[in-house]
Amino acid sequence: MFSTLSRSWNLTKRSFSVIDKDKELLLFALIGGILSIGWIVAVVWPYASVAMETGSADVEEMTVVDWIFTFVLYLGLAFIGTFTKVCITYTTKVRFEGGDATFGESIRFGFSRLLQILGWALARATVGMVLLALRQIAEKFGAVGKIVVRTIEGMLGGLWEILTAFVVPAMVYEGVGPIDGFKTSAGLFKKTWGESLVKQIGFGWMQTLSIFGVTVFAAGLFTVFNTGNLLWIPFGFAVFGYVSVALLFSVASSVYDTALYVYATTDRVVGYDQELMDGAFGTKE
Repeated sequence: MFSTLSRSWNLTKRSFSVIDKDKELLLFALIGGILSIGWIVAVVWPYASVAMETGSADVEEMTVVDWIFTFVLYLGLAFIGTFTKVCITYTTKVRFEGGDATFGESIRFGFSRLLQILGWALARATVGMVLLALRQIAEKFGAVGKIVVRTIEGMLGGLWEILTAFVVPAMVYEGVGPIDGFKTSAGLFKKTWGESLVKQIGFGWMQTLSIFGVTVFAAGLFTVFNTGNLLWIPFGFAVFGYVSVALLFSVASSVYDTALYVYATTDRVVGYDQELMDGAFGTKE
């Protein structure tokens, strides 16, 4: 356990050192988060109006209107998320190559990959709809059936995340589209790494500890500022802390994915040390 925590801490520290050199990485994630919230509001607001008018809000099963709005919601969120990750990956790529990309330069690069981003967003939204359909199917079964279907859904979702880890780096480095990007990402998975990456990547450990720290500190503030006029202080800290942790580790994950992509395709270690890179891979003969 202690060796895992040590590796996790080193991995997190190295990732944060890259972020410290390019703080606009956090700005991309923050803007992406704000745009995502805006998109949710923009879609849910008219959807609620349409659902009330058509009476679909009172129907237990999803209607055609529900599916259409859900797909539009998923597509927009996938597009924003992919565009954000492209900008983060490009900024990281330039840093690893000894440069220093500006915020505007990374945004312009993102727009230069607009068709690829849209294509990948469509793929992600489609997969999201398939997983949602599985959840809907699970509701029609009994307790055991729900568990089985939900388990299958979780496994498929996890496998999808693993197989597509290198799609955006491939889009940034090679300029490929979503199909070739998926082939490249899946090929790297089969070629060089397996379960050991999931077990040893370590961000889960550090993110959990960070969330625990924020929770404990917020609870401590609550015991001090437990009057009505001052309750905003612990709640405000908790919200700020949870959002900060989410942003930091989402960016750190993208930074590490970029370094892993370079290592997997060129055997070059960038941004991290050899031991961390070797420990992330379970090479298959």
